[in-house]
Amino acid sequence: MYPLPVQEHRHNSREAFLVSNEAHTTEEAQASLDEFGYFTVEGAVDASLLKKLRREIDSGTRACLQMQLDRGLGQREGTTELPNGGDGALGGAAHHIVSAGGSFLELLEENPLFDIVASHLGGTPFILNSFGAVTNTNTNNMYEHGKTIHRDSRRFFADFHEQCWLMVMVDDFTIDNGATWFLPSSHKMANTPTAERFYSEGKQITGKAGTIVAFDGRLWHAAGKNITDSPRRCLTVSFTLPFLKPQLDYIRCFGIEAVEAMSENLKQLLGYYSRVPSNYDEFYRPASERFYRSSQG
Repeated sequence: MYPLPVQEHRHNSREAFLVSNEAHTTEEAQASLDEFGYFTVEGAVDASLLKKLRREIDSGTRACLQMQLDRGLGQREGTTELPNGGDGALGGAAHHIVSAGGSFLELLEENPLFDIVASHLGGTPFILNSFGAVTNTNTNNMYEHGKTIHRDSRRFFADFHEQCWLMVMVDDFTIDNGATWFLPSSHKMANTPTAERFYSEGKQITGKAGTIVAFDGRLWHAAGKNITDSPRRCLTVSFTLPFLKPQLDYIRCFGIEAVEAMSENLKQLLGYYSRVPSNYDEFYRPASERFYRSSQG
């Protein structure tokens, strides 16, 4: 059976902080990330941008689903929903939706919670590792993997902050529409917690649209079950140090000319200053023209 909902997560001084975008400090955020594995900030994205994000998530998700179907991945309908997830349908997942540009690049230009990301990754330059969207619905083909108890870092390093993730609530997150479950402090656990422990000690992270949750990539989590008739959209954005390979080559995806016309902020995030040269001409360059700059660590 799918676990029954617990009471809405109420933050207090001994749990991950819930603060407004104007009120948070980097120090308290890092303290929360260190102890609990996550930190929540309300009002981090304004209503006008949220409206654009919803529209472009919907269109991007339809496009991704069609690409999946064209390649024999997943099904449009008729799948059987598994109570605790599985490796089935991909419906609802829009991987690397940032490649559509638009409001997704606009969000990155606003540097949302980037002070927290930089702190968690060691205060050095960082790059985008992935940027996707997940729409949680009550239909059978909802992205099954999201409902499994999982962590986003593939390997466990006890003393290395490999990834910092931002979960952007594009719609309100409620108990009924499948708010994400977190197991506080589980970023310190090397092995998967049992379902009994996860759902008895875990918290469903609820919040208003525009809330962003920064979390450690080692934190064990799972999507909740949406029992409403409305979609619950979110963006999942991860960052790493530049020497770690991103999930998509964003420079080749956008094209070098397009990236070179972007802001310095986007160039950094997309990995323009941490490229790998492919020949001697690209390797032997003055410091200011090198593919992998010394500032990238």
